[in-house]
Amino acid sequence: MSGQFKVGDICIGQNFIHHTEKNGMECEIIEKLAARLVYCRRTGEFEFGEHYGVRWADGEETYQEPSQLRRKQPPITGEAFIRALFDTPPVERRQPVTAWQAQYDTARALMKMGVRVKPGKWPVEA
Repeated sequence: MSGQFKVGDICIGQNFIHHTEKNGMECEIIEKLAARLVYCRRTGEFEFGEHYGVRWADGEETYQEPSQLRRKQPPITGEAFIRALFDTPPVERRQPVTAWQAQYDTARALMKMGVRVKPGKWPVEA
């Protein structure tokens, strides 16, 4: 059984439905991926599957499935950090809008929201 994490890796909890406080919380892998019989506190039953032993930031130690963990992204440093400060996506330039086009776009948006629009008039609430 080869896992995607090694002992000592720092991970982030994800996909928790019942223990939502674990979503986004850091944890450390303390035991490698192995087949285990794990007690589920929610159902009160034992479940068999492949789990990692983890230690959460709050000190709790549990066994978690690989789908409930993701690798923590390393911080951006050095040249990559400086490039991230100055590399911005290009801004889309639009043509100037005529008064007629602005009224037409407004009327279409209002009609999509269910507001009645009379031809040649400003919108009238229904």
